[in-house]
Amino acid sequence: MEADSYGAIVRNDWLGKVKANINYETSVMTITWEGRIAEVLIEYRLLPREKKQLQEQSAVNPDGKDDDADGDDDEIDEEEDKASQDDNDEYEDDNPEE
Repeated sequence: MEADSYGAIVRNDWLGKVKANINYETSVMTITWEGRIAEVLIEYRLLPREKKQLQEQSAVNPDGKDDDADGDDDEIDEEEDKASQDDNDEYEDDNPEE
């Protein structure tokens, strides 16, 4: 169970076998295997759709006005659109190669 760093995509049955418990507040996954308990720091990203929704929500002030009312953020918006498209490309092929 020791590793300096690694990335993995695991199936749900594996998570069930190790009794995985993910605490999203602390970004820690606790797993139990053969009587041993391990805590693993996790990193997760939002799906492009969720990321866009969050960006849209944060762009609106509590008073309902758009932050971009003066038009100064057009260049930043274009960069965010490009980043969002890059994220979409990443998830385009959801089926693993066999």
